[in-house]
Amino acid sequence: MQEIETKIAASPNFKHYNRKPGMVVDSRTNEEYIYDSLDTKILVYEDRVAGWFFRYGKHLQMHHDAGFIVLQVALAQIEGIEQYRRGQSSENKSGLFFRKGLKRIFGLDESSDDWLKDFYTLVRCGLFHDGMTRRQVWIENRFDAPLAYDGAHIQISPNKFLDAVIEDFTHYIAELKNPLNVDLREAFRRKWDLRCRVQ
Repeated sequence: MQEIETKIAASPNFKHYNRKPGMVVDSRTNEEYIYDSLDTKILVYEDRVAGWFFRYGKHLQMHHDAGFIVLQVALAQIEGIEQYRRGQSSENKSGLFFRKGLKRIFGLDESSDDWLKDFYTLVRCGLFHDGMTRRQVWIENRFDAPLAYDGAHIQISPNKFLDAVIEDFTHYIAELKNPLNVDLREAFRRKWDLRCRVQ
């Protein structure tokens, strides 16, 4: 009996085939890659985030009332990227990792830590746990800055916020692809292996 070929997506463009164990195939070029290679893992990670999240976030930016979902797409990646940068799980340290990511992306210093704790609770946890941001949060694409705090309200321009997160991710991927960045690449590998481990 002939074996039926099955295909499982590792990412939008990279596929696992049962007849090619240990490999992934780029469906755009039919090129085969060893899945356990660090460089392949970086390509798959880039394709996952860009293709399954940012691609659709960018599409939604065209819709006036899509600000909350655009913001949610951006927020979903901040803590994850920080985990890969550090090579650690954020378990029991979610807020800390999230704030570190925000500070890096938006060039914020330690003096912003108090309101960033509020951001984590009111915006990130609000959207992911309540399905809506909580009090004292203003969302408007006409704001000049992607993220600001006026002393009373957190102000977010969702489209600019997403663009900033995408720019940070793009820079991170470029760093990862450079073999000279040994520590950064090793941190990525550690986090990838943690992600794949059954808890």
